[in-house]
Amino acid sequence: MDRRTWVAEIPAIPGCYALMLTREEALHELSAVFKMIAEYSQKGIPLPADSTEIVNA
Repeated sequence: MDRRTWVAEIPAIPGCYALMLTREEALHELSAVFKMIAEYSQKGIPLPADSTEIVNA
């Protein structure tokens, strides 16, 4: 079985990426990030600090 995946990332936000089975799914996942950024901006809330954690299972 072919298990290729797509990665979509926002380079300006360290650690912000989506790893999905299709290109469309990966881009859709990041659309939630853009919505969150817009909401934070409208409410005057600063974006959270980077807290990337690398886990190897």
